[in-house]
Amino acid sequence: MQCGLFYQLPCAPEQSMQARYRETLEQIVYADELGFDSVWLAEAHFNPSFSVMPRPLTVAAALAGRTKRIRLGIGVSQLPLHHPLHIAEEAATVDMLSDGRLEFGAGRGTWNQNFETFGIPWEERSQRFEEALEIIEKAWTHERFSHHGRSYDFDAVEVVPKPIQQPRPPIHIAANSPSTAIFTGRRGYRMLMAAPIHTWPNKFLAHLQLYREALAGVHDSPAAGGVSALFFVYPGNDKADVRAQVAESLAHHPVGAGLDYALAEEKMAIYGHPEECIAKIQSIQEQIKCDHFLCSFNPGGLVPHDKMLITIRRFAEEVLPAIRGL
Repeated sequence: MQCGLFYQLPCAPEQSMQARYRETLEQIVYADELGFDSVWLAEAHFNPSFSVMPRPLTVAAALAGRTKRIRLGIGVSQLPLHHPLHIAEEAATVDMLSDGRLEFGAGRGTWNQNFETFGIPWEERSQRFEEALEIIEKAWTHERFSHHGRSYDFDAVEVVPKPIQQPRPPIHIAANSPSTAIFTGRRGYRMLMAAPIHTWPNKFLAHLQLYREALAGVHDSPAAGGVSALFFVYPGNDKADVRAQVAESLAHHPVGAGLDYALAEEKMAIYGHPEECIAKIQSIQEQIKCDHFLCSFNPGGLVPHDKMLITIRRFAEEVLPAIRGL
């Protein structure tokens, strides 16, 4: 099992957006040095308390030159909001600049306001999403191609550059709905799923089963598909210490706002002493057998930068070695 970090980029009114970006990049460079396998960057628009990162591919391009081995995950690009040829070009550029370290994640988008603002009909989001995926795959794997669909129409386009990874970078889908989980499985894509959306264990396991049943119904290769599981994570001296450090930040996140902390701790998070974190991750992995475990250390963005560096190092030194072989 590999292990990565997940970042949205929330920014409270008293915080500097430039500082939030600078500190986030510093944390990711540090995680690269400490041996984390990947970092995942989420796209969001028009809501600074949730995130001020509308262009994760731009951030990934900046990281390509500052990091050496960590894989750069887009978690995720909201495809209906963009022309797929733009995304294919930008993503391939990141893959080239990083010497083939891109993990490409895509989603349908979940906030109607974004669609209204960009002038994209909400009712077209699923169709645009699936059509965009088809175009992006062809852009990466065909020298020149044409496409005549419901939303996009063009002839004899040669998309450059091409990705370093062949035949293409891995594609991950944020499968938040049952229909998307089934679609992802049938297409053999990898699935991204999050405990803050599908709470642990019942909803999480039921959603995972939908994906794996769909995958098994079409793809008999054991190499097909794959699952990345996201949890809120924070190693501390004990659970009380963790609560003192993260409770305010968690309450600043849309999922945590108004939510009972004890419920979030039980259903969405892995909090406590490193040994407690290891035990819970082991228990989870025994049940889900995921390929990639993703840590959201600071979902509300209020944990100070110096404490984040300590937390990243502590997880890397005291938790990561114990879960690598799971």
